[in-house]
Amino acid sequence: CSGKKAKVALGHNADDVVETYLFNLIRGGGLAGLSSIPARKDYVIRPLLLLWRSEILDYLDRKNIEFVEDTTNLLHIYTRNKIRHKLIPLMEKFNPQVKKHIVQSVEILSSLSETVKSNVQNLWDDALLYNKPPIVIFTNKIKHAPLAILGGIVKKVLQVFNLGLADFDYKLVKRIKNERGMIDLMGKRHFYCYISSSRIFFFCTQGLETYVIPVNHRGTYDLPGIIGSVKMEPSKNIKTVIHKDETVGYIRHTVGEMVIRSPRRGDYFHPLGAKKKRLSRYFIDKGIPRFLRSFIPLLVIDGKISWVAGCGISEEFKVRQKDTQVLKITWNNQLANLIRRSELWKK
Repeated sequence: CSGKKAKVALGHNADDVVETYLFNLIRGGGLAGLSSIPARKDYVIRPLLLLWRSEILDYLDRKNIEFVEDTTNLLHIYTRNKIRHKLIPLMEKFNPQVKKHIVQSVEILSSLSETVKSNVQNLWDDALLYNKPPIVIFTNKIKHAPLAILGGIVKKVLQVFNLGLADFDYKLVKRIKNERGMIDLMGKRHFYCYISSSRIFFFCTQGLETYVIPVNHRGTYDLPGIIGSVKMEPSKNIKTVIHKDETVGYIRHTVGEMVIRSPRRGDYFHPLGAKKKRLSRYFIDKGIPRFLRSFIPLLVIDGKISWVAGCGISEEFKVRQKDTQVLKITWNNQLANLIRRSELWKK
């Protein structure tokens, strides 16, 4: 279409509304599918939706207007044709007015669908805390929403992640509503939901892999996928060591084999001012949700974890008053920004 006011008029009629409703009902369609065919959408209009096919054919016959019939409409190999030629005539034996009643139901469902869409958007605006894939965070308000509205939220999340709706199923919605903890929503598609007492996290681990990257005392190192980058640089200013942003770490300048790697099962860490403990225990003590832990990079020197990005440095590598050489490490990326905003993910 050329021009903003151009429209395309399609010939769908009331019989098409009935057939589409039954087709979607048989396939297990949701509220949007059962709302059948919209009268207008974008540049498409359907001015004949209120007329029955028989009325249109009568008019064409009276006016001697020729038309083309799609021969495939007569083939019973297609589900829609079976509905038209077999199912609807059978239903009319139970109630001759069944098509009229279905159209009335569709009108009600269409109105209800618009109400649900509006409520979904209102809840999205109210409960959304963070929307930067691969992580989307809501308050648990969405968990207490009616099933249809929670389903609308899940559909919007899938669209945000560009996952499409082919795998959408209300079984997923029921799991989110009724379960806690980690939920694998789509298996091989690496799409998960983590439900805590106050937050609901949707996240995708596609492209997230274990990694070991050799580094030295100066340079910027890109990490796999969406984890971001880590910048290493020497620093002589001891005063800058006092800070609250743990996505930036200061450790004493140390000679040894240095790598940035992903967390591993069985890792130990010696937190500043505390006893050595399992890294998993340290994450729990810091309130880091389980799903976030695999995203956090570690700086390891000679096999010992010296810095947990976004969380803190090791007691064994802390800067002492006598140290004149300091190594500054900075984690840059939207995930680092999320870690800084602990109010979004702490219970």
